[in-house]
Amino acid sequence: MRTIITLAMVTAVAMACGGCAVIPLGPTSATRPIDPGQYKELGPVQGKVLTVSLLIWPLTEKNPSRLAVDRAIAAAPSKADALIDITTDLKHINLVIINLTWTEVRGTAVKLLE
Repeated sequence: MRTIITLAMVTAVAMACGGCAVIPLGPTSATRPIDPGQYKELGPVQGKVLTVSLLIWPLTEKNPSRLAVDRAIAAAPSKADALIDITTDLKHINLVIINLTWTEVRGTAVKLLE
């Protein structure tokens, strides 16, 4: 009986200290300066990166936004040069001492015209 009570208390504390959040970071026009009419749209793309932290120390990628943009550009149906109409979302889960953050970038891949 004592073990069950201890387990219930530990679970309650862990749930109280944990949490999750989805944080939209607002739209961005482009990954680089692009003049209107100087590009061809290739289609919608997205890139995701998972970052793991132990307390406050990152154990994985230290620049997840840049890596998510690179993955989105690489996901284009043909070779893309940049993204336009970009949105970025962070999905964060706190598991007491381990933090998981997914960075997701969505946008339209473009090819610059010569």
